[in-house]
Amino acid sequence: MTGRNMNGDPSRSPQRALAARPDPGDAATPQELVRRLRALKAWSGNPSLRELERRTGVPRSTISGDLSPRRDRLPPLQRVSTLVTAFGASAEELARWRCAWQRIEMRQQAAEPPVPAPHAAVAPPASDLAPAAPGAPPQARAIGGLLAAVLALPLHAWRLIDHSALLQTKKAFIPGTSER
Repeated sequence: MTGRNMNGDPSRSPQRALAARPDPGDAATPQELVRRLRALKAWSGNPSLRELERRTGVPRSTISGDLSPRRDRLPPLQRVSTLVTAFGASAEELARWRCAWQRIEMRQQAAEPPVPAPHAAVAPPASDLAPAAPGAPPQARAIGGLLAAVLALPLHAWRLIDHSALLQTKKAFIPGTSER
């Protein structure tokens, strides 16, 4: 016997009835969820990538990447839902997979340091950051203010700065500065 029932349906085979359907309930990492997703694929008869592409409309290469054992991040929730449905999950099972995905995503969001938002605030006036020495020329106060404003920027903003403009400003305010 090939593991099919009398009607030729592999989903109703005696071996499949004995095997427990993979459950994402205790998956704690993206790798564990993907491992269980691959187990669900096997449990559902191990459809080919071509067959899954036909069932879901998702390209085979995308499905292959989503199920890759080397994947270290969660596939998008919509694709996980689409694949779980293609593997024959009920609405209740789909809800468990979605909850597991959301739980893992929330843990990752809580564990990752926040990505700094682009610096939108204007630096405080130079007088607040670097008071000029008594009797300092206006150029010194201006360059001090520029320096204070630049130093107030978050590190990721350094990539956004037009460094040539800073060099031109330096040349305009500091006599004797030459091209290098």
